[in-house]
Amino acid sequence: MRGRGDNRAVTVDLSREAPFSDTLDSITDKYRSAFREQYGLNHDGLIEVDVVNLRLIATDSSNHGLSRRIEPGKGAEAARIGEREMDFGGEVKLPVPVYLRSNLGKGDSFKGASVIEEPGGTVVIPPEGLCHLDEWGNSRIHLPSREFPSSSGSGEMGRGLGMSNLDIIEGAIIAAETEMESLDGRMSGSDMMRDLGDFRAALFDPAGRKLTGRTVSALVEPVLNNWKHEEIREGDVFVWNDPYLSDGGIGNLLNLCVYTPVFHHKDLVAFFIASGRHDDMAGMIYGGFVPASTEIYQEGFLVPPVRLYECGVVNDAAFQIITRNNRVPDRMRADIVAEVTAYRLGGAKVVALCEHFGKDVLLKSFGDLIEKCEKAVREELLPKIPDGEYSWEDYIESDGVEKYKTYVVKLWMKKAGGRLTLDFKGTSSQAKGPINWPGDYADGKFLKRRLGALLRNLAGSYKRMLGLDINEGVCALIDVHFPAQGSLLTPVFPALTNLQEITLLRLRSLFCGVLGLATKGRMPADQEACRIWGVGGRDREGTPFHFREMLGGGAGGRPWADGKDVLQFLPGA
Repeated sequence: MRGRGDNRAVTVDLSREAPFSDTLDSITDKYRSAFREQYGLNHDGLIEVDVVNLRLIATDSSNHGLSRRIEPGKGAEAARIGEREMDFGGEVKLPVPVYLRSNLGKGDSFKGASVIEEPGGTVVIPPEGLCHLDEWGNSRIHLPSREFPSSSGSGEMGRGLGMSNLDIIEGAIIAAETEMESLDGRMSGSDMMRDLGDFRAALFDPAGRKLTGRTVSALVEPVLNNWKHEEIREGDVFVWNDPYLSDGGIGNLLNLCVYTPVFHHKDLVAFFIASGRHDDMAGMIYGGFVPASTEIYQEGFLVPPVRLYECGVVNDAAFQIITRNNRVPDRMRADIVAEVTAYRLGGAKVVALCEHFGKDVLLKSFGDLIEKCEKAVREELLPKIPDGEYSWEDYIESDGVEKYKTYVVKLWMKKAGGRLTLDFKGTSSQAKGPINWPGDYADGKFLKRRLGALLRNLAGSYKRMLGLDINEGVCALIDVHFPAQGSLLTPVFPALTNLQEITLLRLRSLFCGVLGLATKGRMPADQEACRIWGVGGRDREGTPFHFREMLGGGAGGRPWADGKDVLQFLPGA
């Protein structure tokens, strides 16, 4: 706030007031008192006040349960705020009613074409669609039923479903992942997730195969390797962050993964993984990036795969252990609840697809999406790489501990028989600093997906490249060989890992290097490594504070365009 006419500013801390009890008038009264005290104004005259910035941070003190049920609605018309014209492919634009999401309640329903608006996005209900709000506040959109041929029989891609409907399902999956991330970002407590958007959601089929390539996510194997399918039940939630128990899917202790199964009539139909970079996970300092560390225990608190909720009932002991080992437990609690709530939203979307298309058709479509990716890579992309052997190497100038030691990463690639073989022999031994990445698990699946996405650059056109989605299907066409134990890519526990992203980005460089040699420069040039900086400490009352940001130096030039300069680095970019 500031006093009108003099531009002098005073900050008024209301964090210890009774929650939500202050009106704007009482807030300005507190301001006037603080202004007089700070600037020595003892007269009783009124001080005009401008509210420059008013920020409220609310903490829910309830028992970290799942998301609350919403109140019954007052009818859709009560939430209607106007209308707009929209084009649904016809000759004329249609006037479409617009509803405000925050004014809708349980049981409210309305027909399409219509629009729901909320701060994080816009939901469009197509013509002939019907939308209703369930008890959790999810928008359930029902489209007209259609007759689908049986999906049994031949495994030929798309048979029994049709490519147009397969596209619809693929789009629905991507929309579900995106909407989960939007909800996660709005509800999270950690600055890295809420303000910088460092979170991601991904959908997997019952076998643990990733169905889209839009984000870099962890793997399902940490749960599938510890629990049989019949031991996983509806309402279960699993969490973990241990890089050495993540099957190569996590390299950073600040990334706590929340894994949830999706059931339809007691049948397991999918898995969701939601994860983000939390503000703290114990360790030597707030924030977890400690170049002076010598072992992983100093980087943070390790969580092996554990069941946090069982059949919808929270494991209070596990929850308390995780939040207790955190300098900002309320933020961690909010992060986990946000991710579980996002799962409810994503799960409802998948269940709606089951109800609309049928469970068997939907499960077959999951396989078709993976087969579609494998077919595109096998028939469109890999033929652009001449058979032969190619090698490249790159360097990491320091690990943050041994300042004058350079680390080498090497890649030898062989293209033969319609397959790629990647061998990282010759890569340096593990570092004392936090640049190690334990990736030699699950047949290198995480690395195959991450590097495989770069193959899109071999598409026949820029437009075709943007239309290709590289999911689990690419893994069937790549073999990966890691160095012996004790290298940067095969570190021995408890080697440090919190800055493993630097090494992973160098591996992308290697892959671009060998592909550039093989295709005579068709690949993008090199990119900058991720850089992380932050400030932190404790305020006058002893409360910890921290600010952290990840920065990238842009991307190299491409055959069809210049490079990109000074881009903010975000996962999935």
